[in-house]
Amino acid sequence: MENFALLTSLVNEALGLPTSRERVYPAGVDQWVEVLEAAKGQRMLPLVVSLFDRVPEAFQPKGKPVVGSYVLSEQLVGKAEERLAKQRKLALLFQKHGLDVMFLKGWTLALRYPDPMLRVYGDIDYYLFGHSKEGERVLTEELGLENSPYYHHHTQATWKGTLLENHYDFMDRENHACNWMLDDALKGLAASEGHSRPLDLGDETLRNAYRMTPTMEALFLMRHMSGHFVASGMELRQLYDWILLLYRDGDQVDWPQVRDLFDKSGMLRFARMMSWIIAGKLCVQLPDYLGMIDGAADEQLAGRIWDDMVHPTGQDPYRRGTLRYYLRESSIFLQNRWKHRLVYPSESYFGLMLNLLRLKLKLGR
Repeated sequence: MENFALLTSLVNEALGLPTSRERVYPAGVDQWVEVLEAAKGQRMLPLVVSLFDRVPEAFQPKGKPVVGSYVLSEQLVGKAEERLAKQRKLALLFQKHGLDVMFLKGWTLALRYPDPMLRVYGDIDYYLFGHSKEGERVLTEELGLENSPYYHHHTQATWKGTLLENHYDFMDRENHACNWMLDDALKGLAASEGHSRPLDLGDETLRNAYRMTPTMEALFLMRHMSGHFVASGMELRQLYDWILLLYRDGDQVDWPQVRDLFDKSGMLRFARMMSWIIAGKLCVQLPDYLGMIDGAADEQLAGRIWDDMVHPTGQDPYRRGTLRYYLRESSIFLQNRWKHRLVYPSESYFGLMLNLLRLKLKLGR
């Protein structure tokens, strides 16, 4: 826990966020090693490494582990530059075929960092305004890529080691009925205001690339974060994406609409837990307009969510398709019942389990 307090203090400083506590720094090589390892696990290493030159001399990180962190950070920044180049090429290919594209997550969230290259991300997600099939055809014709069907909300293709996710839906409608209203709202907003925020990808010839509006991102990020929390665990990086939305563009969010949809989809309680964690664990001062979704939070449950973030389950050590793999996955699935009750309060947990089994059998997974 102490290492996470140090990590979040460093992240808050690197992002320039107002906090309710004094700055603290790791003391000594061993503590720096532990904090840097935590930063790597939370996919925030380049951001922390960017602070090294600003750390007071008495706390300056030293030794081989620090050099290793520099090297890994530079590698991650290099990968971010490669992905940006790929996004630029994708947008140009879609433009050639008369398709507009809205990029999701990834680079669009990185633009809120002091240096966008410091945000680690892997996949490239995009929405083609109802023309996902045409997008698949473009990938096949122009890049020779095979589009693999996926069982909810997007298809996928791999391009030179990068996973491309072509969203026909914003949310998983297959497994969660409560997502229908959120997905419908996002598609409605994409149709009415989705072309209002051009995305700068570093090419002045691009006229077809866009990013989500702040209201769209408020709906999308909270559901995406809560979905990851239930399925595989939530990262600090995802929570800071939410915080940066609040501070950089929160005044442009239609909070009454967002609160109404959070409430109707059963997500309001989870959103309030996030506010408690942001203020109580990250010590970040919340903007006034976030009062729109504020309310009493179950502090014991919020603490349990925080513990789950600090001590993630970890990657499955067994090969996919083996008996031990499925036994472990089933065990984790059952252990996460409490998460499902929090995020999807109106849905049957065992109904979801049966539906997932049906889909896995259907897809041969």
